[in-house]
Parts: sequence; structure tokens; C-alpha cells
Amino acid sequence: MSRVALGLLLALLAGMSTACGWHAGLVAPAPGRTVGVEVFSTGEDVLERNLEPLLHRELSRAVSDLVSSPLVAADEADLVLRGRILRYRRRGGVRTPEGELIETGVQIAASAELVDRVTGRAVRPAVEAHRWSGFTLVDPAAEAAARDRVLRSIAETLVLELFRPAAAAEPADAAGSRRAE
Repeated sequence: MSRVALGLLLALLAGMSTACGWHAGLVAPAPGRTVGVEVFSTGEDVLERNLEPLLHRELSRAVSDLVSSPLVAADEADLVLRGRILRYRRRGGVRTPEGELIETGVQIAASAELVDRVTGRAVRPAVEAHRWSGFTLVDPAAEAAARDRVLRSIAETLVLELFRPAAAAEPADAAGSRRAE
């Protein structure tokens, strides 16, 4: 094996080894503080059951993966990610010429803010994220898979928005919140 090929192989192996345990390294607004995730509440018009623990799992995973601050229980954390599931909707979708529904989708919207647990004051203004995901009705588990994709995307969006460096944060609107599409 030539030196060039050996060098490329070693560089590839080194790159692959650093890919394990990847972390975005986002930092809490006050470095060194712990972060917790509360189970989100739901809006009165959200009739889908058991979304709260599913979103909590995805938010906890996103904080663990993307934020360098330690993730701890919400009642012990310095900073708490708190929010609300705003919507869960199904859309009409695509029908066959005979009127049979063959494709549809779900939309979920949530808002979150980062709060100092001791004072109860917002450290970062509220952000909102919503996503659609379509699915075919061929597979009975397709709606659950679409819902999980949306929850994962929303969780990552909320965490990225709330923990982005202050210099990169966009100015809030008149209501004090930002929307993440």
C-alpha cells in the first residue's frame, strides 16, 4: 500500500472515530448551569393523547445531543425548558378516483422558553415550531412514524433556537417571541 493510500486510510479512520459521540456544543446562556426539560402541557384543543411524554423524550434527547450543559431532572436544574403543545392536526390528503383516502399527514406545533428555575423568569424568549409530515395509509404504523418524525424535528428546532449563541439570536417580534418554521 502506498504512503498516500495509507495516509488517506488513516485520515478516514481518524475522521470516523471522531464522528462517534458527536455533540453540537451549544451552551446554556450561563455556562456551567444544568438544564432540565419539563413535560410540556397541551392546549385545550389538542385532542391527541399521550403526546406529552413523546415530546419530552425527544426534547431530552435533543438537549443531551446538542447542548454541552448537563441534563438533569427539571426540579433540580438551573435552567428549565418549559412549553406547550399547541396543535395536533390531520390533513385531508390524497384520494383515489373512487374517493378512498390513500395519503394524509399530521401537523404538530409547540412553543417553548428557557426559564431560570429559581426565579421563574425567562432567560430566552419563547420560540414556536411547527411541522407537517405526510404518510400513506398502506402501513398501519405510518401515522405513528410520521408523528415521531415531526416530534423529533420540533424538539431539535426548539433546542437549537433556545440555545443558539446570543449574538446569533434574531431580534424578537413585538410580542417577544420568535417563530421557527
